[in-house]
Amino acid sequence: MPVVWSGTWSNGTGPSQVLKAVINSSATPGSFTCADLYISSTFALTLNSGATATIYGDLYNNGNGTSGVGTLRFVKSGTQSLNGTVFTHSGVVEVATGSTLTTNSKLTIANGGSLMHGTSTPNGGGSVSGSITFEKTIGTTTKGWRMFSLPVDALIDNFESGLNTLCSNHTPSGERNVYYYNPAAGATAPGGNYAVGWTQANNTTDDEQKAYSIYLDNTSHGAWNFGSTVSISGTPNNGTDTFSLQYHYDPASSGNQAPQRGWNQIPNYFPSNLGVYNLINDGNFGTTYKAIHVWDQNTSQMIGLNQSSMNSYNNSSTSRFSTIRQISPFTGFWVKATSVSQSIQLKNSMRTSRTDSLPANTYFKKEFDIFRVEVKDAEGKADQFSVCFDEAATDGMDYSMDIYKFKSFSDEVPTLYTELAGEGMMSLNALPIKESYTMPLFIESFKDGKEYTFSPITEEYLGYFDVELVDNKTGVKTMLLDKNYSFKYDAAYKGARFTLNFTKKSTTSVDELFSPEKMYAYTNEGGINVVYSNRNTATTATVEIYNIMGQKLFSTQTAAGVETVTYQPAATAQANVYVINVTSNGKTKTIKVVY
Repeated sequence: MPVVWSGTWSNGTGPSQVLKAVINSSATPGSFTCADLYISSTFALTLNSGATATIYGDLYNNGNGTSGVGTLRFVKSGTQSLNGTVFTHSGVVEVATGSTLTTNSKLTIANGGSLMHGTSTPNGGGSVSGSITFEKTIGTTTKGWRMFSLPVDALIDNFESGLNTLCSNHTPSGERNVYYYNPAAGATAPGGNYAVGWTQANNTTDDEQKAYSIYLDNTSHGAWNFGSTVSISGTPNNGTDTFSLQYHYDPASSGNQAPQRGWNQIPNYFPSNLGVYNLINDGNFGTTYKAIHVWDQNTSQMIGLNQSSMNSYNNSSTSRFSTIRQISPFTGFWVKATSVSQSIQLKNSMRTSRTDSLPANTYFKKEFDIFRVEVKDAEGKADQFSVCFDEAATDGMDYSMDIYKFKSFSDEVPTLYTELAGEGMMSLNALPIKESYTMPLFIESFKDGKEYTFSPITEEYLGYFDVELVDNKTGVKTMLLDKNYSFKYDAAYKGARFTLNFTKKSTTSVDELFSPEKMYAYTNEGGINVVYSNRNTATTATVEIYNIMGQKLFSTQTAAGVETVTYQPAATAQANVYVINVTSNGKTKTIKVVY
């Protein structure tokens, strides 16, 4: 006999692994377990965040499908099927180990949702038989290039709605709007042609093993009009894929500087989020430079995310990378090889269905001392350069901290960077703590004579150094922490137009300000990470973690020197605030994190 949900369960306790469930109300039943699941006509199964329907049988949708962002979990040992009317699920679908979900082409997973299946996938492990439709909402409708990938086994020309892909069979050729990046087409030595690696997609042979750049234009042009949501159907991708990285010279620069070689565009081909932390810290992420770069459509800039948990662009805008700790489905990203014969792997174990409400600039951000300088024109087109001061940094290349400059694809925005000997253009330079620094600052623009303004961004800067900006063309010197500086771009001026001088403030001792005991915390897929750094190797520290109610959840004593302590909180339906205390030498430092 089935158990009926009509706002309450007909038997008072709800269904079970051997009892069917019938949904006769759109009110949420919360989490439950059932055998077969029936959704009656005119009703929807409402699963809010944190709620899971665990299904040991088949699903029959005779009504309005599901509502909410909760989880459908299929756990039967054997085959389970979807039946009835096609429906859209906005949350997570999990197929447990041992189960095969036969879709019968009944399921669409909406933007923000995830499918977790395939061997070694967290909360997954099972398989899918049949086609699933996946949707992606495009963040803005402004014209420009979007980085795309395909979460299903399909061709780039198989988009069903919202996207007009004009591939190599389209006439006239000038309207073709789909390209992929083939670095092997680049030069084998510095110099030569500019960006020859961009290749028009072939609508009959190109597939999910590539990342694509698609030009979208929702203006009056009309040729490449698109809606706000795109969709594609097919057998969902899963499993390990190895991407052999090319090491050629084809940077976004007409100068083709040798250190800028090695850029490769990679797809997130999974129908779920890809955990950035899991990717760049994996043993098969085989580059010396542990970072990825993603495109922010709103700022027309590339954002570099590296192993040290910093980002190269202090983006406070809302974009399709609003949860940058995950690379979302349909998204392409970039990695940089540092020598020949390098590769990276994407694996099921790197997948995550987790979503986060944190804005982009709160992930990949520890308690570093970062000074950012922005250059912007009157229309708001801008770029940034960052300097990080940290005891672990060196004057040379720090592959886990420094971030290369990956120039914008847009000729409307300026480019700002420094150069590091032997490495080339850098968007973030990490340096050890000293009395003073001098570094060149290069600016490039396609707008000769355009007026730009330098301004400091100090929300992550502790202010231990005065910052002087020197215009090497005019000789004007400006204390940048006190006022902005405006100038007109001169395309004829070669070399570093500007110099940044960092000088310890005369009233401050660097040794006093940078305390021997230093603690910071950050979160990732592994949990809450507390890093305690102490020059005095004879001193230990006590690390304690409390919830917001004051209950002690965790306590340990660190060893002398530098140590990372990781604590994994119990899974909850929503983010929680945790209080961290580190006590050493009779002093306690307290910080809060959200996880």
